[in-house]
Amino acid sequence: MLISIIFLILAIITILNIKRPQIQEKQIQFKEAVTYILKYKIVRLYVLDYFFVQIAMNTGLGLKILMLTNIFNFSDGNATNYLLVVGLIADLIGIIAYKISYRQK
Repeated sequence: MLISIIFLILAIITILNIKRPQIQEKQIQFKEAVTYILKYKIVRLYVLDYFFVQIAMNTGLGLKILMLTNIFNFSDGNATNYLLVVGLIADLIGIIAYKISYRQK
């Protein structure tokens, strides 16, 4: 619980410190958006790819939570915190690997 509150406070501070320029956008109608998606093949592929990847990622997350709670007898909160910590560690390892590979080039 404490970890989520800390991340919430950090997120709020970050969002409040972002300076956004004022952009006047025109309203895009639903029909225009669908026409744009259907017109360009690369956009269609991206939308389909995003749709199926999100299904796969959410299914994988659900299976991880199910395994942690049923097989390893974690509570719901502990399983969520475990996956949060593992995800943060994976992000840190990815950042370090990126910086190391960037220096070598």
